[in-house]
Amino acid sequence: MSHRPYADRLFPGGGGADDVGAARDWVRETLAVWGRAEAVPVVDALIDAARTRRPWWLSLRDHGGTVHAQILRGRAARTPALKGPSSGTYGIAHTPDGLCLWATT
Repeated sequence: MSHRPYADRLFPGGGGADDVGAARDWVRETLAVWGRAEAVPVVDALIDAARTRRPWWLSLRDHGGTVHAQILRGRAARTPALKGPSSGTYGIAHTPDGLCLWATT
């Protein structure tokens, strides 16, 4: 079984520029290390959609031909709109305590 890169990180919420900027920086650094910088615009769109005042998890997984990004957003007050156009497949699912947003490039 081959190892596929995986990373995740908790962001404190607040919905401000610091939270979003930190997430974008982390994504850029992580995907650059994996050689998958082409996935950055799709993950950026997901981050924009998920902006929240509550803590949220962002995870990235490289599946070889695709990058899968997922955000778990606690106690979501609204269902976000995923803005386009951007390449990739998106989805939103309600969870018992919030929302799960995902994108695959």
